Amino acid sequence: MLVNIVTIILILYLIVNLFSFFPYTRYFYEDIFHKPKEKYLITIDDGPTKYTEEMLDLLDEYNRKAIFFVNGEKISDGKVINKIIKRGHTIGNHSYKHYFFNPIISSVIINNLKINESKLLNFVEKVDLVRTPHGYQTPGLMKYLKKNDKKFVYWDRILFDFIPFIPFFILKKQVDKFVNNGGTICLHSNKSSVKILKYLLKRIGENYE
Repeated sequence: MLVNIVTIILILYLIVNLFSFFPYTRYFYEDIFHKPKEKYLITIDDGPTKYTEEMLDLLDEYNRKAIFFVNGEKISDGKVINKIIKRGHTIGNHSYKHYFFNPIISSVIINNLKINESKLLNFVEKVDLVRTPHGYQTPGLMKYLKKNDKKFVYWDRILFDFIPFIPFFILKKQVDKFVNNGGTICLHSNKSSVKILKYLLKRIGENYE
């Protein structure tokens, strides 16, 4: 009996977890979602890391700007954050901790965002753009964002550069599809991200020519 109850609870949790990963709230809270003006919006999650400065150099080389969604627990002395800001990029809130599960309860997500925002405000005047880890969403989160005049930044294409040893040709195919369609792309701050960012910037440049 107990095993059956636990199994049912786990199944329900997985269903809710899967459901909250998709941007279903976009249909109910359309005004909360960020609508980019540019054809290609580059966003970079999970920083800062030791690869962030290499990515900044590439963005400078190709004269492109990005939104860096920062995890507060990864900020040490703040030097990299200051470099991101100084080079004209935008800082976004990616939660204090990068949890690997959906808390389901909105307060857990919101509290992590609040903690992170208080840390980021040491570097910028305001933090208006939010992306939760994995893009998780709840109605409670959307109501909080609306009340506090913040925007949720989802993606049109997320790269698998967060997977270790991902074959480069797979990343290239993802980028090629993005360049053809435009929108918002989500990269991460890993070793493979540096290489695919360079390819992405070259492809965007070719598409504009």
